[in-house]
Amino acid sequence: MQVVQEMLNTLGDSATRVVRKPIVSKNGFPDLNNGKNAPKFFSWIENEVLAIFPNAVTDYAKSITWREELRKEVLKARAVIIDLRNPEAGGLTFFSELALIDIQDLLHAKQVQAPALRSLIHSGYRPQIGITSGEYYSAFSTKAPEVFFAADNVKAEKIVFLVNPDSVIPMLAIALQRAGNAYIVSQGRFPEESLFSAKTVDLSKGIIVSVRTSEMISSEGVVPITADKEVPVNGDWSLKGPAFKTALELIQNSPKSKSAIKAAPIAMTPDWRTDKKYDEMHFPDAEYRLLALFRFWNVIHYFYPYMSLLDDDWDTILTRFIPKFESAANAREYELTVAELSTHVPDGHTGVSGPELTKFFGDATVPIRLCYVEKVPVISQLLDEAMAKEAGMHVGDVLVSVEGEPVNASMKRIGKYLPSSTAQWHEYVTLRRLLNGREGTAVKIGLLDGNNKTTEVVLARKKKYLLQTPLHSEDKIFRVLPGNIGYVDLERLTTGQVDAMFEEFKETESIIFDLRSYPQGTAWAIAPRLNLKGARNGALYYRQLLDGFLKVDDDHLQDQGRVSFYQPLPKTDKWIYKGKTVTLIDERSISQAEHSGLYFEAACGTTFIGSHTAGANGDVTNFTLPGGLSVRFSGHEVRHVDGRQIQRIGLVPHIEVKPTIAGIRENKDEVLERAIKFLKEGK
Repeated sequence: MQVVQEMLNTLGDSATRVVRKPIVSKNGFPDLNNGKNAPKFFSWIENEVLAIFPNAVTDYAKSITWREELRKEVLKARAVIIDLRNPEAGGLTFFSELALIDIQDLLHAKQVQAPALRSLIHSGYRPQIGITSGEYYSAFSTKAPEVFFAADNVKAEKIVFLVNPDSVIPMLAIALQRAGNAYIVSQGRFPEESLFSAKTVDLSKGIIVSVRTSEMISSEGVVPITADKEVPVNGDWSLKGPAFKTALELIQNSPKSKSAIKAAPIAMTPDWRTDKKYDEMHFPDAEYRLLALFRFWNVIHYFYPYMSLLDDDWDTILTRFIPKFESAANAREYELTVAELSTHVPDGHTGVSGPELTKFFGDATVPIRLCYVEKVPVISQLLDEAMAKEAGMHVGDVLVSVEGEPVNASMKRIGKYLPSSTAQWHEYVTLRRLLNGREGTAVKIGLLDGNNKTTEVVLARKKKYLLQTPLHSEDKIFRVLPGNIGYVDLERLTTGQVDAMFEEFKETESIIFDLRSYPQGTAWAIAPRLNLKGARNGALYYRQLLDGFLKVDDDHLQDQGRVSFYQPLPKTDKWIYKGKTVTLIDERSISQAEHSGLYFEAACGTTFIGSHTAGANGDVTNFTLPGGLSVRFSGHEVRHVDGRQIQRIGLVPHIEVKPTIAGIRENKDEVLERAIKFLKEGK
């Protein structure tokens, strides 16, 4: 407990501290009836000094009578002592709160106002590096202050509130104290935390940490709250004890209240700053490696929108990876451990960047493209025809080995560090890195051609080959195919070309949108021109919302600590295309590509042809880790507009078609051919 408290002390906040589990006090209420009856609700203890015991109210029927009597008595009092020391830990009861509400206008002769409460609100996770399309932000959230109105015939001049560590202090006490009409006497530690919203963290073994999540502010600044007097915690609770004695002295002497403490200057905006990256640490020490683990775990725990879709219990991931982070022997092992951790956030948007990971995965590649067809990696594109001819490589050759290692073993070794939402995306992203290495190096691969002949080829790696070449780049971006069918390659189409495309397709009977790649933000211009359904929205979103005022426990954070909203489809004043549409999809369709599919689906009910997409959608955000690492992840949960899940499923084809090795060798686009057949034959 002492070590944890020493750590919390660096925050300089007395309301954020280690607390013990509540223990029921043995002191009980002051005995005003010589043990004959239950404790009284109120009692006169001196001339015109009334003592009230709100926590003695435990019976609803009796409370009604007592509350009626109490109001009459308070009107006679010159001073009132309200004993909020709680003999049964847990705060004010419902009945005691009603009692205070009944008399609060009789405790001050003029209107008083409490300070306002302010907390931080995090709408999604604001990225540590750069900007994002998600519009995630952090801001202040301020509750309007409570105002307490006075009755006309108030006699009471001084009020004293008695509290102990288990008390819940009403905001009325603070309002009166700041107005100079009341004092607070604390028997033991002043329970400051009862005034603020707090997050409770159970560290087990009886150790609980209460973390303040709000503060009091006024026009003057941040308001400090404290007791006027403090008496020993083990003192007598009776009317002759130190608490009542001190209360009477304050009433008689009328010293200046602690409310005279000046407010601290107020920050009008959150003091938001990025976490330290510790770039200078090429290989962080063990303490900073653990900091990396804890930072990673916490950001995902509170801000990852797809927690319910994780394969593992996130709590167990933390304990499993502590020894892994501790035992990392060098910078490469450390960064690979972070990458391995990232795979437990199964999302195509998840990824880790770091200097050693760049070396591990390589910054250059060879002049071929691979795709996973019929459960084997196949050459789908040749980026250097002359080199391919010289090496004897062909489109459709099957990759069987890398540096003498069976290709499945190579994929498993690399894939261990690559997160993915779905199996199809994992195969794709693994193949994209499988043959990578440093610029100027070479890699030996084994190939199986169409005649079942195996050859070994040595290929040089170059950075320029990392740049993806568009599908069918020799053809026009949009064109009319035989059968009066429009075709457009959405990887190359720009927003500025959308209107020209529709004019080109004005007389066509149908359009094929090729979404087997990453588009250039054109869906927002295309979908309105397809909106035959008159759809208002294109997608349903959920965003994590952390507000210091939300009292949400960990078990329910994912259900209650978020907001939902629809993303509206843009409108257009241009003509609407009324023909059929088909959208081609496969594992390369990720994120914005999938979102484009959602828009087309909502607007015109497009027919998807191909295979499942990557299953990763939700504007990316990021955080940083010691050693200069950055981690990206999905910041929103995105669903079909009707609420159906897309994450970890992908867009589902209405007609499933996958390429074959034979088709690739014959330079056929079997998915496109099937789409044309569907549009011509209607099946």
